[in-house]
Formats: sequence, C-alpha cells, structure tokens
Amino acid sequence: MRARMVKIGNSRGIRIPKPLIEGAGLEDEVDITIHDNSLIISPVSHPREGWDEAFKEMGDRGDDSIINRFILLLLLATPSPFGGIGMQEHLK
Repeated sequence: MRARMVKIGNSRGIRIPKPLIEGAGLEDEVDITIHDNSLIISPVSHPREGWDEAFKEMGDRGDDSIINRFILLLLLATPSPFGGIGMQEHLK
C-alpha cells in the first residue's frame, strides 16, 4: 500500500488506515524503529503484563515456596538499620 506524506508543523506524517491499525494491534502509543532503511511501527510492548495474575496463581498452587525462601534469605542477609544482620535476631 502506498501513502502520501503530509506536513504536520515542521514534521511529516502519514495517515494509517483503520484496518491496518487494527490488524497490527496498534493503540494510542506505538514504538517506531528503523531497520534496513525502513520504519517499523509496532505496538508498545508490556514485558511484565500478566505477572500479577501469574504470581497469584503460583501462590494458589503453592508454587511460590522457592520465591518465599529466596526473599527470606535476602532478609536474613540484609543489614538491619537497628544493628546486626537483617531479621536473624528476630528469629531466635
């Protein structure tokens, strides 16, 4: 498909037909990159999208025990502002 460049202030732009916008899954914000002398317009990615629900499901299944142990180890190894090392004094 060909399109004409239009002047927008000091910039130039193109009008993207609605079927192309919908077909590419574009919304109000897009990523624009240059690759091999071409402009690539892509939907904005959300790399952590769905993590909240995934972690909730892990907790419901009991699959988060490794994460909980890791967090506990971090707490034990982190210096405490009250002196000593982390939560070790509280676990005695």
